[in-house]
Amino acid sequence: MKRFLGLAILAAMSPLGFAAGTITAGDATYFVDSGLGATDRTGTGAGNSNFDPGAVWVDQLFQNWWWFRGPGDTREFALSNRISETYSGNTGNMLYRESAAGYSFDAALNIQLFDGANNGEAAFYWTVVITNTGQSQLDLALFNYLDLDLGITGSTADRAELLAPGVMRIWDPTDLTTAIFHGPGATFFRNGVFAANRLTLTDTAITNFGNEGNPFGPGDYTGGWQWNLSIAPGESVTVYESLGLVPEPSSLALLGLAAFALRRR
Repeated sequence: MKRFLGLAILAAMSPLGFAAGTITAGDATYFVDSGLGATDRTGTGAGNSNFDPGAVWVDQLFQNWWWFRGPGDTREFALSNRISETYSGNTGNMLYRESAAGYSFDAALNIQLFDGANNGEAAFYWTVVITNTGQSQLDLALFNYLDLDLGITGSTADRAELLAPGVMRIWDPTDLTTAIFHGPGATFFRNGVFAANRLTLTDTAITNFGNEGNPFGPGDYTGGWQWNLSIAPGESVTVYESLGLVPEPSSLALLGLAAFALRRR
């Protein structure tokens, strides 16, 4: 998705509906546009965010957010009932409280940004703790959706391939940019062109990923992970997602950056 569309969406949001913050690490920045309210809950705007790894690179990210489907739901919803949010240094924290007939849960989101040792290297890490606040077992389908705009020239040349379970390599051969999109423990993944993937999460039908689109490209990459969770009353489950960037096609260097960031967690 082209960056100017993201800017137009942000500019059109009213001040009362604006929920965002910026975290920084070295010369890397991440602008977090968190989901908020009924429009984001069933619409397409949640998580319209910017990720600038620094150096000569520009914003590499159009959208990254979380959707869910609970027991009895006939469609997916974005996390949108935000209770609180704070941003400081390289860390952001958000608390969401979601409920429907027959279930309720809290989602505590933490995002951390890390700067790499070399120019243009950076990574961000999401930690999501889902706590079942209801009286019955919570069978929850949780989705993370990602829309990248790799490199400088745009997004129509992106390619992707699954390296290992929960590890997706995405690259732009035109700009020699490589990303690792990580969803540890995910049940399924899906790769596809903009905006087909997102529309499956924002339409009125039930969606389940099925390991589609591998390998992907060339095209305007979007992707996502799905976790199928079963959580007892009062219990919690933790889910992780991360994205790392290097300005060259070097998955090994990127995985080294990921290991560095995980040691810092």
